[in-house]
Amino acid sequence: MPPTLVLLHALTQDDRAWDMLALDEADAPAVYTPVLPGHGKRPRQPMTLGEIADEIAAATSGPLDLVGVAVGGIVAQHLLVRHPGRVRSAVLACTTGSSKAAAEQILARAAEAEASGMAPLLDALLRRWFTPGAIAANGPGVCYARDRILAIDPAAYADTLRAFAPHDLLEQLPGCTQPVTLVTGAGDEVGRGSQDRLAAYLPRHRRLTLPGAHMLHLERPGPLRGAILSHLTWARKEEAA
Repeated sequence: MPPTLVLLHALTQDDRAWDMLALDEADAPAVYTPVLPGHGKRPRQPMTLGEIADEIAAATSGPLDLVGVAVGGIVAQHLLVRHPGRVRSAVLACTTGSSKAAAEQILARAAEAEASGMAPLLDALLRRWFTPGAIAANGPGVCYARDRILAIDPAAYADTLRAFAPHDLLEQLPGCTQPVTLVTGAGDEVGRGSQDRLAAYLPRHRRLTLPGAHMLHLERPGPLRGAILSHLTWARKEEAA
């Protein structure tokens, strides 16, 4: 059975986050785009990252190639650790192996969203996630992110922040021997240094730096698409070796 390509979206987003990558059957025979609880049209349902990973594993069959950006990359790590026999490979973009150092700040952001709603957070989130040039251009990716930030239930946003605030899988990652591509955005200030830490723990990885900031799939979908296709070629070669 050929692997299913699982695309794991970032905070506030949904399955439409991947539309600009234009992946099709020529790239992967099957593509699965799960939606996090409380995101898009999915109702709010507080879940742990482990529960989300287990749900994705149960909803699919056969081997998986994972692609996760930001929070999606955190979910991908939980799949790697909890379901190693199912995961053939992973692309981890603009993500972190541990949120513990920033846990208090993340929990404060959750409380702020619940108290004030999402509109007052909009500009700060866009500045965290995109380069100034991308915000000024106001292209489709920025417009989509803005729409999703304003549409999400603040309580669901807070649920997700609280779910990943204690995230720390670094000590378990050395047991993940699957091919992993670590993708860094050259202008990503949110994830600065996080890929270095992941690289120190993952035994079988390679690294790429692409133009763009934290939301590479929205700001620079073309380069990220190329990185994903290159990764899948590498994973196939590694599997055949």
